[in-house]
Amino acid sequence: MKKLELGLQIHCVRDAFMEDPETTLRQVADMGYDGIELVLQYCPFEPERYGRALKETGLACYSIMLDWKHMIVPEDLERTIELARATNCPVIIMAAVPKPTLEEADGNPALMQELLETAQKYTKVLQEAGFETGYHDHDRDHMVFVDGKESFMDYLLRNTGDDYMYMIDTGNAMAGGVDPIAKIRQFPHRSRIAHLKGFAAETRYLTPMWKCEIDTDELVKTLVNEGGAEIISIEFGTAVDATPFEWAKQSYDWLRDKLTANGLL
Repeated sequence: MKKLELGLQIHCVRDAFMEDPETTLRQVADMGYDGIELVLQYCPFEPERYGRALKETGLACYSIMLDWKHMIVPEDLERTIELARATNCPVIIMAAVPKPTLEEADGNPALMQELLETAQKYTKVLQEAGFETGYHDHDRDHMVFVDGKESFMDYLLRNTGDDYMYMIDTGNAMAGGVDPIAKIRQFPHRSRIAHLKGFAAETRYLTPMWKCEIDTDELVKTLVNEGGAEIISIEFGTAVDATPFEWAKQSYDWLRDKLTANGLL
């Protein structure tokens, strides 16, 4: 089995990263992480700067998240491809169909079909440019339906190939009312990269992974053994009772220990 790698979605430390990417990446590397995942909006400097910083720290860039609204803008798509090439990043991942668009598509098969065709179009564009792609779920992707029964997320995955990644975000899935363990099993071997985000009914996204309402032992085993995860990244939006860097370090230590205890690392 390929060595499992641990990543950090740069969203966790976005404010520091946007101001000083070099120092931020050094701090992330010192925590023990193997790599990071980028978001286009958090990379205002020239792409080569990020490539140099990654090389200096030894961190890999596993993916770049490209929000739907940026994906369909030619200039933003090209910027993302340039950033991916400068950082030696093999994956450009689609995300975040705008909420108004999803709400309009709820119960509207014709509009759902348009969204699917857009995903298929840009899958071809990205693959022809040499990148792997797929979709990173948000809560609303599980909460709008094609015909009252099948969610947009299920519809998208069912109508794309096995090479179209399901970058599951465990917190977003739970916020959308679905069990991430069951969802991984529904679409096995499609989550080569997965995001662990905490969630609980009372504290919602202000929940670290070690306090979220899910069997985390079963979750990590399912991710690796059934989801095909090779990279597991920590993602959170707002740290509670700690700085973002402190929470990132606590999250890394928790994940490393959890994977080790389950014989996965």
